[in-house]
Amino acid sequence: MDVDFSLRVHFTLFGSYRIDECKSWAVPRLALGFDDSRELNFYACSVRFIEVPLDMLYDWPADVMSAEWDPALARKRLRAQPGTLACDALLDQDLFAGVGNIIKNEVLFRIRVHR
Repeated sequence: MDVDFSLRVHFTLFGSYRIDECKSWAVPRLALGFDDSRELNFYACSVRFIEVPLDMLYDWPADVMSAEWDPALARKRLRAQPGTLACDALLDQDLFAGVGNIIKNEVLFRIRVHR
């Protein structure tokens, strides 16, 4: 099966998803139905339709969940922004793609930044 597009779903602050169920009180931002009657519903998120190969757009070495993540590159990019606060750097998707508030909070706790 050839796929000519990708969907980028960003959960922002309050986004969520449900597998094989839906919220009775909310309309999904994106609902996907499958031949076997299964469903995947996304709520309170942004959805971007991408029609070019992801490798042309996405910086895999910056993605902390990618096998291609490059910690040396992350250090180099951090050093290029010496005045950036740790909390802002962690949420900068050009530095650490895929990091959100939960990971940010865990990192700040581990490096003992509590204010």
